[in-house]
Amino acid sequence: MKTTKLFITTFLLLQTIVSFGQTKEETEQWINEKFKKIIAGSSEDAGGGIHTRYHKTEAFLKQGEISASHITRYYSKNRGEVIRDDTYTVVAKNLPINRLEKIELEEGWKKDHHLIILYFDKYIDYGIQYVRYDKLENVTETLTLDNDYAYKKYSATIYVPNNLEENLAERIKKALEHYATFYPKPEKKKETF
Repeated sequence: MKTTKLFITTFLLLQTIVSFGQTKEETEQWINEKFKKIIAGSSEDAGGGIHTRYHKTEAFLKQGEISASHITRYYSKNRGEVIRDDTYTVVAKNLPINRLEKIELEEGWKKDHHLIILYFDKYIDYGIQYVRYDKLENVTETLTLDNDYAYKKYSATIYVPNNLEENLAERIKKALEHYATFYPKPEKKKETF
């Protein structure tokens, strides 16, 4: 009888503890909702109205994988007309969350955004597209590097504008760390020697 009461009490206590945590699906949904806000909020710097730099991050989380792209655009205007436009798009697709080593949060150089830096335990293959338009030289060119020819590194960055929600970057970082707990890291094989 005591064993049965102990078992039932333990079971109910565990159910209470588990019910307060976010599920994997709820966490994924919350993160994707915040990523949609980031997509809508872009960062633009004007240098005297002539030269402008523009940043936009797009990210999406699905079933333990994150895809992210970052667009950086520099353009110059003369009397309201774009005369030079350089756009770089860097894309990292289907990065497995279980290969995530750590997440860091940094303040942007103009303090108008934060960077969420995701560090992985292996190189990430990036696809890169560069589009250049120059009205004065009458040039429009596109250069695309697929994953086989693009650069590789261990991290991916998500730009989060500060004007969207209070402490949004910090909250997304915390949610990503929680989400990663649902996907255990692969076991490393022990070598004989």
